Amino acid sequence: MIARASQCVVTILLGCVSLPRAAALTYEEILDAGPLPDLAQEVAGFDSIEAILGRLDHAFDVDLYRIEVGVPQEFAAAALPTHDAAPDLQLFLFDAWGRGVLSNDDWGVSRMPLIPGGALTGYPPSEYLLGVSPADNDPVGVFGELFPDVESEASAPYANSRSDRLIGWTRDFTAVGGDYLIALSGVQGIATPLAADFDEDGDVDAFDRAIWEEGFASSSTHLAGDAAS
Repeated sequence: MIARASQCVVTILLGCVSLPRAAALTYEEILDAGPLPDLAQEVAGFDSIEAILGRLDHAFDVDLYRIEVGVPQEFAAAALPTHDAAPDLQLFLFDAWGRGVLSNDDWGVSRMPLIPGGALTGYPPSEYLLGVSPADNDPVGVFGELFPDVESEASAPYANSRSDRLIGWTRDFTAVGGDYLIALSGVQGIATPLAADFDEDGDVDAFDRAIWEEGFASSSTHLAGDAAS
């Protein structure tokens, strides 16, 4: 179980972000999330995601998740180990292409990584990549490390790295892996397109049927149920 003290610290730091309740939607890592944008694990679904549970399998493991942020000013994230024994964690937020947005290693006396509510204000609603790594395993791009080592606040990337894309991570073989929980606010799962939503409005209705019937028995691109395809 998560230590009681850690629960209190996260609740105080995030305010509206609490550790997952029984009714909350918690996403659990499937096998091993990848460390790069093309290998990130997609958190799929239409519901609000209040937490991610995962594991860093070794000293230089990194887990990257693809999430949806609909209201950027409401986004917040805090990570902590799910047992009293560390790992010492870091959090990183990238845009959908892997360009650095925000990061944090240790927030104040809590020594837990935190990206507080409001830090993403001014950024567009979009898909983002949320990464967690052991301490001193830092993201790098073509021109070097993407973020400065700032522990007391959520930091933006280096000015000369803001257009640089994540291509790898530094490795600290003395770091410790282990289980973790990321408490979240303002995060939704990636919406999975409906197979029969031919007009791409998010619903399957009579309008989709009309489009399907119009394309039926013709050289349509609507493969589902199209006799001509």
